[in-house]
Amino acid sequence: MKKTEYKCVGCGWEASDEHMSKKRGAFVCSICGGNIRAKSTFGFHPFKPMIYNDICETPILIESKKHLKRECKKHNVIAARLL
Repeated sequence: MKKTEYKCVGCGWEASDEHMSKKRGAFVCSICGGNIRAKSTFGFHPFKPMIYNDICETPILIESKKHLKRECKKHNVIAARLL
């Protein structure tokens, strides 16, 4: 489930979905009562290098999403991170 981060225009308070309450159809800051807007995330999710044990018989250090795609294609498997 995607979490959205919010920031108050008035006081700068930041929160995520679970800390938000809607009043009259708009998000309102619980501290100052100011308007809250969603922070821009642009759908960016950094890929962190990690060792994959299930692509082939030996563990492989995958350093990028492009590298993961290439290794999956080479070994004829599908990685859940690519779906």
